[in-house]
Amino acid sequence: MIVYAVREFRRARWSQTAPHVIEQSATEFGLHKVLKKRRAARWHWHFKTGKRSGTLEVTLHRDAQRVVVSVHQNRVGEGEWAKKLAPQFAQTLAHKVQGRVEIPNAPDGR
Repeated sequence: MIVYAVREFRRARWSQTAPHVIEQSATEFGLHKVLKKRRAARWHWHFKTGKRSGTLEVTLHRDAQRVVVSVHQNRVGEGEWAKKLAPQFAQTLAHKVQGRVEIPNAPDGR
């Protein structure tokens, strides 16, 4: 699984604005929502592009002030679009919420 975490949100009321920022960013990237689950402090989306295979997953952990952008190995999509888009999407979210991107298990922790 490919994972990018967006942390240290500095934007005011981030937990209220984050769902909007996530969906707005997806639209800007030409993605459409195919799944949205909301359970208390955890919201989860699946995004796709057109009719191409592949899925970009985004999970908002409201209590931990963290958004995780991930792609399962079996869902990288045609031309690996989801795998290629994941770091750009995470960086866009980080910029919009004044946070930073972290790659868990990376040697330098970034």
